[in-house]
Amino acid sequence: MKIGGLIIKRLVISMLTVFILTILLANMSYAINIPLRVVVDGEELNFPDVQPFIDANGRTQTPSRFIGEAIGATVTWDGNAQKAVFKMGGTTLELLIGKKNIS
Repeated sequence: MKIGGLIIKRLVISMLTVFILTILLANMSYAINIPLRVVVDGEELNFPDVQPFIDANGRTQTPSRFIGEAIGATVTWDGNAQKAVFKMGGTTLELLIGKKNIS
């Protein structure tokens, strides 16, 4: 397996793990009102501007920039295209706002 493939796999797995954990904790947060926490490699992430939250549809929203940076990716935002671009080890991941697919 190529190194680029391992890096993108780690990025995707890390992000999915965070999302799944926050979804699992979402039910508890309604019941006991705990703030959502995101932990990467055993360390809780600090979100200086927008905190993770659960929207009106019960979906967990987290700022992906800080998660990407925590695992070593360079993250940029393209406002015109409405996409976040994560680069790590020669691999690029693009998340488009409002789209379910990544490239």
